Amino acid sequence: MFRISAILAGSLLTATMAWAATDYSAMTNEELAAKRGSMKQSTVEERNAFQNEWQNRVQKMSP
Repeated sequence: MFRISAILAGSLLTATMAWAATDYSAMTNEELAAKRGSMKQSTVEERNAFQNEWQNRVQKMSP
């Protein structure tokens, strides 16, 4: 019974982490700027999503 519970909890945690990837497109420029430098402990997926969103915004701001 404990083993099944542990497997279930692990699966749920993994699914939650995958689902919890932040939608940076919903953030304001100020919110994104505040996140810069604090992404070291984020997952690779979150860092990549942040970097892509930041680069897209910077390109739109540049003349």
